[in-house]
Amino acid sequence: VTGIVSFSKKSLILNTLLICLSGLGLSSAFWLPALLESKYVVGLQVFDPTQHFPVLYKLIYSSWGYAFSGTNEPDQMSFQIGIANLIALAGSFFVFIRTKNRAILFFILLFLITIFLITPFSISLWKNIPVMGYIQFPWRLLSLAILLVSFLAGSLVQESLFKKKGKVRTIIAVFLILVSIGFSIRYAKAPFYHKRADQHYLTRSNFTDGTNSPGNAFNTKWLSGIPQKRKDKVEILSGSAEIKNSEIKSTRYSFTIDSKDSSKILINTAYFPGWTTKINDKNVPIENHNGRMALNIPEGANNVRMFLDNTPIQKLSYVYFLISVLILTIYPGDNVSHLRGVFRLHLGNHRELD
Repeated sequence: VTGIVSFSKKSLILNTLLICLSGLGLSSAFWLPALLESKYVVGLQVFDPTQHFPVLYKLIYSSWGYAFSGTNEPDQMSFQIGIANLIALAGSFFVFIRTKNRAILFFILLFLITIFLITPFSISLWKNIPVMGYIQFPWRLLSLAILLVSFLAGSLVQESLFKKKGKVRTIIAVFLILVSIGFSIRYAKAPFYHKRADQHYLTRSNFTDGTNSPGNAFNTKWLSGIPQKRKDKVEILSGSAEIKNSEIKSTRYSFTIDSKDSSKILINTAYFPGWTTKINDKNVPIENHNGRMALNIPEGANNVRMFLDNTPIQKLSYVYFLISVLILTIYPGDNVSHLRGVFRLHLGNHRELD
């Protein structure tokens, strides 16, 4: 029996590790460039997370407004966990006492740790663990807390608690659904509306010229502030040249340029390592000109093509994604059932030892 349990533990660990790595791979196209290419942008650390802890009572109940966190305005956004979720949490404590199910205990502890990180009591962690700055606002962890409670709500109707009591399980399930709808339906209607004309947005530079991100976080680090919008996408910096037949797309530029001598042109697009340029089908380097792109143009008629290609890190993230999809596609389905069986066996042996 000891050998079987030991093998089961090893199988549980390996299968769980595979599932976690595959899950990370499915989202790698987002988080891998976001972490490893953050050095190219202003960055997400433009806010102090310690200034955005919600007031504790607002985790229980808070009205829905439009004001941002940390403003102390009366119509702040809602930070509540949700009455229905708290009812499910309380019920899961009862289920754990009755069943001693370690899986339920795991989700309860994870939920409590998550709520702890949302409160001011965790301020030392936010100050001393730099990677937490990527979260920006502690209240963002509410999305994780609500997900954890959904697992705990399922424990209230688990089969082991209501053997041969199918009607009771159905009643509890319907009750949880109705409570969830009842306490949240009023949030389906906006409390008020901002009546703004188009001119309100067209006259604000963060909408027309910037990235419209908090603190202009998505601007490349080489640009100073919000750059003033230029009339032309391509300008002549030096020399005598004429630009013809230009075709400008969001990630692809092409044009011809007749240069009477060696010239230099400015592309009014933010410099980024992913851009590639070909002049007369030959790769040429791109200069960083105060955060914009500049090209040296030889004398004569030249065909210029520019396009935004994937960086090596982005290509790596796509490979990781495809490997994860492949693993999940060819991974035998019975291994998932085996993992569930191993997990139950593992918990069962612990109960026997208790």
